[in-house]
Amino acid sequence: MIAAAEFLMMNASRVYFAAGLIAWLASSNSQAQCEGQWVTTAAGGGWPAARSGHAMAYDPVRGRTVLFGGSGLGGSMDPATWEWDGTSWTMVHAGGVGAPSPRIAPAMKFLPSINKVVLFGGLSSPNFLDDTWTWDGATWVQIVGAAPPGRTNAGITRRPFPSDQLVLFGGQGTGGFLNDTWIFSGTAWTQLTPFTPPPPVRSQHAMAYHGQFHAVIVYGGIGNTGYLGDTWMLIGDNWLDVGPICAPGPLAGASLSYDPARNTMLLNGGLDGTFFKVDSWVFEPRNTLAASTWRKVVGVGLSGWAAQRGGAPGVFDSARGRHVVFSGFGGFFISDLIEFVAPDLSVTRSPTEAVVAPTGNATFAVSTGAPGPLSYQWRRNGVPLADGPTVQGSATDTLTVGPLTLADDNGAYDCIVTTGCGQLRSDPIALGVANPCAADFDADGTLGVPDIFAFLSAWFAGCP
Repeated sequence: MIAAAEFLMMNASRVYFAAGLIAWLASSNSQAQCEGQWVTTAAGGGWPAARSGHAMAYDPVRGRTVLFGGSGLGGSMDPATWEWDGTSWTMVHAGGVGAPSPRIAPAMKFLPSINKVVLFGGLSSPNFLDDTWTWDGATWVQIVGAAPPGRTNAGITRRPFPSDQLVLFGGQGTGGFLNDTWIFSGTAWTQLTPFTPPPPVRSQHAMAYHGQFHAVIVYGGIGNTGYLGDTWMLIGDNWLDVGPICAPGPLAGASLSYDPARNTMLLNGGLDGTFFKVDSWVFEPRNTLAASTWRKVVGVGLSGWAAQRGGAPGVFDSARGRHVVFSGFGGFFISDLIEFVAPDLSVTRSPTEAVVAPTGNATFAVSTGAPGPLSYQWRRNGVPLADGPTVQGSATDTLTVGPLTLADDNGAYDCIVTTGCGQLRSDPIALGVANPCAADFDADGTLGVPDIFAFLSAWFAGCP
């Protein structure tokens, strides 16, 4: 029977040899900037102590990441409840009476149907706990009733279909590794009897819900046969083995979180039995199980010993659009918080439309948060522009057109921005050149015979 922190310390002496090389490879792959970048915030005053085997859950109603449990230096266990607001940590409950007891690797997740964070189980050696608690941002309340057998290092996630509920799978209990599936409705637990065989028994697996495919994803862990590298989906009441696909390999203690805006499920870190990992991977479900795959994304921004870690859960902060991982163990307890920040690949234009008098000038600008190098090509009605007497800045982020004429300059202007992540196109800017003379029917800026023919043509054409 191995506690979370003890497990993550196993084979720690073998971590150091390759750490520098792995971290260098991570920072040298510029393509990862297109996926995102890991940003590290070093621990400061008033932070929770470094630890592993803790639980975290993001509360989207209050915009807070809730932290509870885990084990730190010397096996110390913190009884307090902490919250991260994106800038600082706050101890919001000191623990003790009216709160869960200190524990290692409980399962914790926010359930929108009750607007509360739900915590279950964990290890308080030698006891595998089976208590259920809810947290509303101010008060812990214990839910009394039938519950799954006591366990630690179980996977938990929320799934909104067929009803808003939490799914608990696996873990480690008194009898060893587990592979049972449980559903929490917000008030009670019920055991799910799947129509298909479940994954083999395991603990310390990564687990999250993919909203686009309505599937609970389980990856890896450690079981009776050792470290696992398989991928499973729970769709409805069916467990499905995704099969032999490109994957991170055997891993336990990795973090897994889902970004619904980008449909991105990000896995990071973990222990493969020898080394703590620096790798980040994205899971891409496809139309068929055989086509589903993991795609490696090197964690740009991580370097040195802090790049490798396990036993550190991940959450997705939807208000800030960031995957958040706190602390963990990578041969020692890590005192930091890392966030995976996806780049802004949109192009903002200014203004959205303009009406300018003849002989005047119009100025348009674009901006993007995409990584560079950046280059620009402005177009009018889909035709690339070049600098000349009436066009300046056609290959910059700011275009000036003028003096304007009715015949040549009306139209839709957009900009193709070439970035380090490929080409982006701005939405068009509509430019209208005002006609100060109602008799100038052919809009050439002068009055003459052609205006008469233009008028007669319009007259005989009639109204639509």
